[in-house]
Amino acid sequence: PAEDVAPDLTIAAEGAEKADAFEVVVLGAGDADVSVLRMLYRVPHVRVRFVFDPDPGAFGLSLSQ
Repeated sequence: PAEDVAPDLTIAAEGAEKADAFEVVVLGAGDADVSVLRMLYRVPHVRVRFVFDPDPGAFGLSLSQ
């Protein structure tokens, strides 16, 4: 859940080089987004940055939609 994610936490894919990596910014991920986030973690050279949003559904922002 988004409540368990620290603000501005960056998680780098294993073995990713800074110059070769690209960044995915997640705004307020919710429970429905867990499967998509797991997929992103497994992609080489992808860094995922979480930005905490206390109400991710307010604007209809969801990775699963």
